[in-house]
Order: sequence, then structure tokens, then C-alpha cells
Amino acid sequence: MKILILCLLFCNNAWALVGGEEASENEFPYILSLQGINADVSFHYCGASVIAPGLIMTAAHCLREENTKEKYRPGDLLAFKTGAVIKDTTLKSTQIKQIHYAPSKRDIAIIEVQGFQKPPFAKLASKINLTKKVWLTGHGPQDFFGDPGGEYLKKAAIRITSSSDTHYSSPSDPEGGFYPSLAPGDSGSPALIETPDGLQVIGVNSSIHLTPSRDAGQNDVARTDTAEIRSWVQEIIESSFDTEKDSLESSMGTSCTWHHKMKM
Repeated sequence: MKILILCLLFCNNAWALVGGEEASENEFPYILSLQGINADVSFHYCGASVIAPGLIMTAAHCLREENTKEKYRPGDLLAFKTGAVIKDTTLKSTQIKQIHYAPSKRDIAIIEVQGFQKPPFAKLASKINLTKKVWLTGHGPQDFFGDPGGEYLKKAAIRITSSSDTHYSSPSDPEGGFYPSLAPGDSGSPALIETPDGLQVIGVNSSIHLTPSRDAGQNDVARTDTAEIRSWVQEIIESSFDTEKDSLESSMGTSCTWHHKMKM
């Protein structure tokens, strides 16, 4: 069995959230730093969030080489770190059971793993009020050309300016002023919206479009709150519960009744 080595185009300079502030240690306990390994040294390359027992959500392109070739197999180990300050934390791994890609080629994937069977889990939003504050999350430096980052989890408040069937978009520097921006190392980390029940996930960081005249471009967040995606996620969660139920019944040699309440 091997540790899965995943890498983006910018893996040697894993840029991340620009213009944000450091998150506190227990503010986002369900966010992971996915780690690649080079010469026995690990590095951050993408973010992810734990959304249910044994299920990790990230950007689909984080799990592919040049966005096309898949870089994993069931049985591989997915390396990760947890916590707001990951530079000194222990590298961990969990075995991949299966990976699911969102329909319609949306930039979302769910990794089914052996670990993460207990809370905390991120809650997925169902109703979106775009007048509320949206938080981007990610690991990285204060600017595009500074320290490569990957040591601290950061957050930044933005406003959503447009919405399509697949993505939310926001500007990086409205009216000529600087605005928090995503960068490649932020891919896969959740974007969250403030609700009366706390922060809830509306999507995963997907891409940024740079323009020559600006330090940053437009942020794109692949949506998780559409009916199609929510139905897809729900099917995966239910399938995961059914699989664990069958496994437990088989190992105990008797029937078991499982009750679970889905919170999305």
C-alpha cells in the first residue's frame, strides 16, 4: 500500500488565500489540508472538508493530473493534516475506498475513506441568502508572490456578485481596490455562508481568473447547493451508511438496526 501523491500545476509554490486573516484553531475543525509528498517531505496542495462519516469533499481537479488523468486507486492512502496551524502538525493518512465525481463535470468530488467516522462534520447549506457574508477558506500567504504558504488556515469575507447554474462568482478588487482572492492552493477548501444555524457550505473553491491589469481576478466557487448536487451528495451519504451497516451486520453475524439523521 502506498501514500497517494497528488499535485497541482503549482505544487512547488502552493499559493493560497490572499488578503485574508488567520483562522482560530477550532474555528473550522472539519477542514483538511491535503498533502503531497516529495522526497519524504510533505506539502499542502489542496483543501477539503469532512461532510459526513467517512466522506471528504474537495475540488475534482485536485484529484487529477492536468485535470484529466486520475491519480488515485482504491486502497491508496490519502495524506492530510488538520488544524489551523499545520506546519508543525503530524502528517496522517486514511485509506481511500472510492471516489465520486459530481455530475455534469462540475468541479466537485467526494472521497470515500476508512477514517473520519466521528464529528465534527461540515453542514451543507440548502437555502442561500446572497446578502449574507460569504467566507472563503484556504491555506496560504498574504500575497501572490510572497511566501509559498501552506502553513496556516486563513479566512476572508467576500461578496457574491453573480450566480450561475454551476458556480458562484465574486470580484477580487472592486472599484480599483484590493479584495480577498483565491489562488491555486485554495482549491477544494469550502466556501461558507453565515446562517442562523452557523456557517454552512455553499461550495468548494474551484478557480481564479487572473487579468493582466490586476493583482487578482475573479473567484469561482463550484456550487453544492443546487438540487442536482444535493441529490447526488445525499445518495452518496445514504450509500455509505448502507455499506457500513452491511459490513457491521456481517462482522457481528446478526442483524442490526441503524438509525441515522442526515443533516445537510
